[in-house]
Amino acid sequence: MSEAKYTEAIEILEQINQQNNRLAGVHANLGIAYGKLAEYEKAKMALETAVELNPKSAEISNEMAIAYRNSGNYNVSRQVYERILEKNPKNAQSHLNLGILCDIYMDDIDCALKHYKAYEALYAIAPEAVDKKTATLPKTDKNDKVVHWIKDLEKRK
Repeated sequence: MSEAKYTEAIEILEQINQQNNRLAGVHANLGIAYGKLAEYEKAKMALETAVELNPKSAEISNEMAIAYRNSGNYNVSRQVYERILEKNPKNAQSHLNLGILCDIYMDDIDCALKHYKAYEALYAIAPEAVDKKTATLPKTDKNDKVVHWIKDLEKRK
């Protein structure tokens, strides 16, 4: 998967899954791989299974919300993020992802602002609160982008 060979990764993950289908990480990785191949129904099914096996994993739930978003199920995606944030209001990645969902896909400026600001506040106060596995940009670059998005939305409001 790190080499973007998703078809090959799926074959290997399916083999592992045949031996033991109770591994949440295998299902989560299957969901991610299927999502990268735009096979959204398979991605959602795999991620739903992963969440059933490990309901406390915000990271897996975030991936499931992304799969719902990518398949056009914006309201379901939003509900998943909101459930994550009910349990852990300091989950920076969920705030960021929900902000993006509300901003780009749902045209809900108030929701986007709320979650971008929550993300930015968590970043500014406690950078260690951001999961290093899911942060793809250096912290300052990512935070700068969110600050820019906040300013842009405030102008549009």
